[in-house]
Amino acid sequence: MKILAAVKFSDDRNPVVETGVNFACHVGASLHFLHVVDRTPLRRSFVREMPESMKEYLVRRGEEILKNAKKQAKRCGISVRTMLLEGHPEEVILREAQRHDLLIMRSRVFSPAERLGSVAEKVLSKVAEPVMLVNEPQEKFEVCLVPVDGSEESFKSLYEIKKRNDVYRFERVIILHIHRDGEKAGEEAPESERRDRYGHRVVLEAAEGIVRDSVPSVECEVVHTSRDVADAILEYSREKGVDLIFMGMTGKGRIQRFFMGSVSRRVASFSRVPVVIFPTPYVP
Repeated sequence: MKILAAVKFSDDRNPVVETGVNFACHVGASLHFLHVVDRTPLRRSFVREMPESMKEYLVRRGEEILKNAKKQAKRCGISVRTMLLEGHPEEVILREAQRHDLLIMRSRVFSPAERLGSVAEKVLSKVAEPVMLVNEPQEKFEVCLVPVDGSEESFKSLYEIKKRNDVYRFERVIILHIHRDGEKAGEEAPESERRDRYGHRVVLEAAEGIVRDSVPSVECEVVHTSRDVADAILEYSREKGVDLIFMGMTGKGRIQRFFMGSVSRRVASFSRVPVVIFPTPYVP
Protein backbone atom coordinates (compact mmCIF):
# COMPACT_ATOMS: atom_id res chain seq x y z
CA MET A 1 0.00 0.00 0.00
CA LYS A 2 1.27 3.46 -0.93
CA ILE A 3 0.14 6.51 1.04
CA LEU A 4 0.51 10.16 0.00
CA ALA A 5 0.39 12.72 2.82
CA ALA A 6 -0.02 16.33 1.69
CA VAL A 7 1.51 18.60 4.35
CA LYS A 8 1.18 22.38 4.65
CA PHE A 9 2.52 25.05 6.96
CA SER A 10 1.36 24.17 10.43
CA ASP A 11 2.36 24.09 14.06
CA ASP A 12 4.95 21.66 15.37
CA ARG A 13 2.30 19.00 16.00
CA ASN A 14 1.08 18.49 12.46
CA PRO A 15 -1.96 16.14 12.53
CA VAL A 16 -1.41 14.98 8.95
CA VAL A 17 2.20 14.00 9.70
CA GLU A 18 1.40 12.25 12.99
CA THR A 19 -1.66 10.45 11.69
CA GLY A 20 0.03 9.56 8.41
CA VAL A 21 3.01 8.05 10.21
CA ASN A 22 0.85 6.16 12.70
CA PHE A 23 -1.47 4.80 10.01
CA ALA A 24 1.38 3.82 7.69
CA CYS A 25 3.05 2.00 10.59
CA HIS A 26 -0.23 0.25 11.41
CA VAL A 27 -0.82 -1.03 7.86
CA GLY A 28 2.84 -1.43 6.88
CA ALA A 29 2.59 1.00 3.97
CA SER A 30 5.16 3.14 2.24
CA LEU A 31 4.65 6.83 3.00
CA HIS A 32 5.31 9.75 0.69
CA PHE A 33 5.16 13.30 2.07
CA LEU A 34 4.26 16.04 -0.40
CA HIS A 35 4.58 19.78 0.14
CA VAL A 36 3.45 22.14 -2.61
CA VAL A 37 4.94 25.61 -2.88
CA ASP A 38 1.82 27.57 -3.73
CA ARG A 39 2.28 30.41 -6.23
CA THR A 40 -1.42 30.99 -6.91
CA PRO A 41 -2.07 33.87 -4.43
CA LEU A 42 0.08 36.15 -6.59
CA ARG A 43 -2.61 36.09 -9.28
CA ARG A 44 -4.77 38.19 -7.01
CA SER A 45 -1.99 40.62 -6.22
CA PHE A 46 -0.65 43.67 -8.01
CA VAL A 47 2.77 41.94 -7.85
CA ARG A 48 3.16 40.09 -11.15
CA GLU A 49 6.19 38.03 -10.10
CA MET A 50 7.08 36.62 -6.72
CA PRO A 51 10.23 38.23 -5.25
CA GLU A 52 13.19 35.89 -5.29
CA SER A 53 13.55 36.22 -1.52
CA MET A 54 9.97 34.97 -1.06
CA LYS A 55 10.59 32.03 -3.39
CA GLU A 56 13.67 31.07 -1.41
CA TYR A 57 11.78 31.35 1.88
CA LEU A 58 8.87 29.16 0.70
CA VAL A 59 11.21 26.50 -0.64
CA ARG A 60 13.36 26.55 2.49
CA ARG A 61 10.30 26.36 4.74
CA GLY A 62 8.93 23.48 2.67
CA GLU A 63 12.20 21.61 2.99
CA GLU A 64 12.09 22.04 6.78
CA ILE A 65 8.53 20.70 6.94
CA LEU A 66 9.44 17.63 4.89
CA LYS A 67 12.63 17.04 6.88
CA ASN A 68 10.70 17.04 10.16
CA ALA A 69 8.03 14.78 8.70
CA LYS A 70 10.60 12.26 7.49
CA LYS A 71 12.30 12.33 10.87
CA GLN A 72 9.04 11.38 12.61
CA ALA A 73 8.42 8.54 10.17
CA LYS A 74 11.75 6.84 10.80
CA ARG A 75 10.65 5.52 14.16
CA CYS A 76 8.79 2.49 12.78
CA GLY A 77 11.03 1.56 9.87
CA ILE A 78 8.59 2.19 7.01
CA SER A 79 9.67 3.35 3.58
CA VAL A 80 9.54 7.17 3.44
CA ARG A 81 10.00 9.60 0.57
CA THR A 82 9.55 13.37 0.36
CA MET A 83 8.52 15.57 -2.56
CA LEU A 84 8.76 19.36 -2.79
CA LEU A 85 6.86 20.57 -5.86
CA GLU A 86 5.55 23.91 -7.13
CA GLY A 87 2.22 24.84 -8.69
CA HIS A 88 -1.49 24.91 -7.91
CA PRO A 89 -1.83 22.74 -4.78
CA GLU A 90 -5.00 20.91 -5.86
CA GLU A 91 -3.58 20.15 -9.32
CA VAL A 92 -0.30 18.81 -7.97
CA ILE A 93 -2.03 16.77 -5.25
CA LEU A 94 -4.50 15.25 -7.72
CA ARG A 95 -1.70 14.30 -10.11
CA GLU A 96 0.40 12.65 -7.40
CA ALA A 97 -2.62 10.95 -5.77
CA GLN A 98 -3.11 8.88 -8.94
CA ARG A 99 0.10 7.02 -8.09
CA HIS A 100 -1.00 6.12 -4.56
CA ASP A 101 -3.65 4.03 -2.82
CA LEU A 102 -4.63 6.64 -0.22
CA LEU A 103 -4.33 10.41 0.11
CA ILE A 104 -4.13 12.04 3.55
CA MET A 105 -4.97 15.75 3.93
CA ARG A 106 -5.87 18.27 6.60
CA SER A 107 -9.64 18.82 6.78
CA ARG A 108 -9.54 22.52 7.55
CA VAL A 109 -6.70 24.88 6.73
CA PHE A 110 -7.37 28.63 6.87
CA SER A 111 -11.11 28.08 6.47
CA PRO A 112 -14.23 28.76 8.54
CA ALA A 113 -14.99 26.13 11.16
CA GLU A 114 -18.05 24.88 9.33
CA ARG A 115 -16.32 24.13 6.02
CA LEU A 116 -13.56 22.01 4.63
CA GLY A 117 -10.46 23.82 3.45
CA SER A 118 -10.65 25.11 -0.12
CA VAL A 119 -7.90 22.79 -1.38
CA ALA A 120 -9.51 19.75 0.26
CA GLU A 121 -12.86 20.72 -1.28
CA LYS A 122 -11.37 21.04 -4.77
CA VAL A 123 -9.48 17.76 -4.45
CA LEU A 124 -12.61 15.89 -3.28
CA SER A 125 -14.56 17.15 -6.28
CA LYS A 126 -12.14 15.48 -8.73
CA VAL A 127 -10.17 12.77 -6.93
CA ALA A 128 -10.60 9.09 -7.82
CA GLU A 129 -8.66 7.65 -4.86
CA PRO A 130 -9.75 7.33 -1.20
CA VAL A 131 -9.00 10.43 0.89
CA MET A 132 -8.34 10.46 4.63
CA LEU A 133 -9.24 13.86 6.11
CA VAL A 134 -7.64 14.68 9.45
CA ASN A 135 -8.33 17.31 12.10
CA GLU A 136 -6.45 15.90 15.10
CA PRO A 137 -3.61 13.38 15.47
CA GLN A 138 -4.74 9.76 15.76
CA GLU A 139 -2.63 6.97 17.23
CA LYS A 140 -4.64 3.75 16.88
CA PHE A 141 -6.84 2.28 14.16
CA GLU A 142 -8.70 -0.70 15.56
CA VAL A 143 -12.39 0.33 15.53
CA CYS A 144 -13.94 1.58 12.29
CA LEU A 145 -17.39 3.19 11.99
CA VAL A 146 -19.21 2.79 8.65
CA PRO A 147 -22.45 4.79 8.20
CA VAL A 148 -24.70 3.22 5.53
CA ASP A 149 -28.00 4.18 3.93
CA GLY A 150 -28.56 1.12 1.74
CA SER A 151 -27.08 2.66 -1.40
CA GLU A 152 -24.24 1.22 -3.44
CA GLU A 153 -22.07 4.23 -2.60
CA SER A 154 -22.48 3.79 1.15
CA PHE A 155 -21.63 0.05 0.85
CA LYS A 156 -18.41 0.89 -0.97
CA SER A 157 -16.57 1.31 2.35
CA LEU A 158 -17.58 -2.20 3.40
CA TYR A 159 -16.32 -3.76 0.17
CA GLU A 160 -13.04 -1.92 0.72
CA ILE A 161 -12.76 -3.47 4.20
CA LYS A 162 -13.62 -6.90 2.82
CA LYS A 163 -10.90 -6.57 0.22
CA ARG A 164 -8.19 -5.11 2.43
CA ASN A 165 -8.76 -5.90 6.09
CA ASP A 166 -5.61 -8.01 6.02
CA VAL A 167 -3.98 -4.59 5.53
CA TYR A 168 -6.25 -2.39 7.69
CA ARG A 169 -6.40 -4.99 10.48
CA PHE A 170 -9.58 -3.63 12.07
CA GLU A 171 -10.57 -5.47 15.23
CA ARG A 172 -14.13 -4.19 15.12
CA VAL A 173 -16.38 -2.62 12.49
CA ILE A 174 -19.53 -0.78 13.57
CA ILE A 175 -22.17 -0.38 10.86
CA LEU A 176 -24.51 2.53 11.53
CA HIS A 177 -27.83 3.26 9.87
CA ILE A 178 -29.43 6.64 10.63
CA HIS A 179 -33.22 6.96 10.46
CA ARG A 180 -34.55 10.48 10.30
CA ASP A 181 -37.71 10.68 12.39
CA GLY A 182 -40.42 13.18 11.55
CA GLU A 183 -39.58 13.46 7.85
CA LYS A 184 -43.24 13.19 6.97
CA ALA A 185 -45.98 15.45 8.23
CA GLY A 186 -48.01 13.89 11.02
CA GLU A 187 -47.48 10.51 12.63
CA GLU A 188 -46.55 7.51 10.59
CA ALA A 189 -49.07 4.71 10.30
CA PRO A 190 -48.24 1.38 11.94
CA GLU A 191 -47.83 -0.18 8.48
CA SER A 192 -45.19 2.42 7.57
CA GLU A 193 -43.39 1.80 10.84
CA ARG A 194 -43.29 -1.94 10.17
CA ARG A 195 -42.04 -1.30 6.65
CA ASP A 196 -39.28 0.97 7.97
CA ARG A 197 -38.20 -1.57 10.59
CA TYR A 198 -38.08 -4.27 7.91
CA GLY A 199 -36.12 -1.95 5.61
CA HIS A 200 -33.57 -1.14 8.33
CA ARG A 201 -33.07 -4.84 9.01
CA VAL A 202 -32.55 -5.59 5.32
CA VAL A 203 -29.97 -2.81 4.99
CA LEU A 204 -28.01 -3.91 8.07
CA GLU A 205 -28.12 -7.61 7.22
CA ALA A 206 -26.85 -6.88 3.72
CA ALA A 207 -24.11 -4.62 5.09
CA GLU A 208 -23.05 -7.09 7.77
CA GLY A 209 -22.91 -9.90 5.23
CA ILE A 210 -20.23 -8.07 3.24
CA VAL A 211 -17.67 -7.95 6.07
CA ARG A 212 -18.80 -10.74 8.40
CA ASP A 213 -15.98 -13.09 7.41
CA SER A 214 -13.32 -10.39 7.11
CA VAL A 215 -13.39 -8.72 10.55
CA PRO A 216 -13.17 -10.33 14.03
CA SER A 217 -16.16 -8.36 15.33
CA VAL A 218 -19.04 -6.66 13.50
CA GLU A 219 -21.77 -4.59 15.19
CA CYS A 220 -24.88 -3.12 13.58
CA GLU A 221 -27.14 -0.40 14.95
CA VAL A 222 -30.01 1.83 13.85
CA VAL A 223 -30.18 5.30 15.39
CA HIS A 224 -33.48 7.18 15.23
CA THR A 225 -33.08 10.92 15.31
CA SER A 226 -34.74 14.14 14.20
CA ARG A 227 -31.37 15.91 14.19
CA ASP A 228 -28.98 16.53 11.34
CA VAL A 229 -27.58 13.23 10.03
CA ALA A 230 -23.97 14.41 10.25
CA ASP A 231 -24.44 15.53 13.86
CA ALA A 232 -25.91 12.13 14.70
CA ILE A 233 -22.92 10.36 13.17
CA LEU A 234 -20.46 12.59 15.02
CA GLU A 235 -22.20 12.09 18.36
CA TYR A 236 -22.36 8.33 17.84
CA SER A 237 -18.67 8.15 16.94
CA ARG A 238 -17.76 9.98 20.14
CA GLU A 239 -19.98 7.76 22.29
CA LYS A 240 -18.55 4.58 20.80
CA GLY A 241 -14.95 5.80 20.89
CA VAL A 242 -14.23 4.79 17.29
CA ASP A 243 -10.77 5.28 15.81
CA LEU A 244 -11.79 6.33 12.30
CA ILE A 245 -14.79 6.62 10.00
CA PHE A 246 -15.23 5.18 6.50
CA MET A 247 -17.82 6.92 4.29
CA GLY A 248 -18.97 7.04 0.69
CA MET A 249 -19.09 10.36 -1.11
CA THR A 250 -22.70 10.29 -2.30
CA GLY A 251 -25.70 8.06 -1.88
CA LYS A 252 -29.48 7.86 -1.85
CA GLY A 253 -31.04 5.05 0.13
CA ARG A 254 -34.25 3.34 -0.92
CA ILE A 255 -35.71 3.86 2.55
CA GLN A 256 -34.80 7.49 2.99
CA ARG A 257 -32.70 10.16 1.37
CA PHE A 258 -29.23 10.36 2.83
CA PHE A 259 -27.19 13.29 1.50
CA MET A 260 -23.80 11.66 1.75
CA GLY A 261 -22.11 14.40 -0.22
CA SER A 262 -22.92 17.15 2.28
CA VAL A 263 -23.01 14.70 5.21
CA SER A 264 -19.56 13.28 4.54
CA ARG A 265 -18.09 16.76 4.16
CA ARG A 266 -19.65 17.95 7.40
CA VAL A 267 -18.53 14.85 9.28
CA ALA A 268 -14.99 15.30 7.96
CA SER A 269 -15.00 18.97 8.97
CA PHE A 270 -15.91 18.33 12.60
CA SER A 271 -14.75 14.79 13.36
CA ARG A 272 -12.04 14.33 15.96
CA VAL A 273 -10.99 11.07 14.32
CA PRO A 274 -9.86 10.64 10.71
CA VAL A 275 -12.58 10.29 8.07
CA VAL A 276 -11.78 8.24 4.98
CA ILE A 277 -13.99 9.24 2.06
CA PHE A 278 -14.41 6.93 -0.93
CA PRO A 279 -15.26 9.05 -3.98
CA THR A 280 -17.74 7.98 -6.63
CA PRO A 281 -15.11 6.97 -9.26
CA TYR A 282 -13.32 4.65 -6.80
CA VAL A 283 -14.10 0.93 -7.11
CA PRO A 284 -12.77 -1.37 -4.35
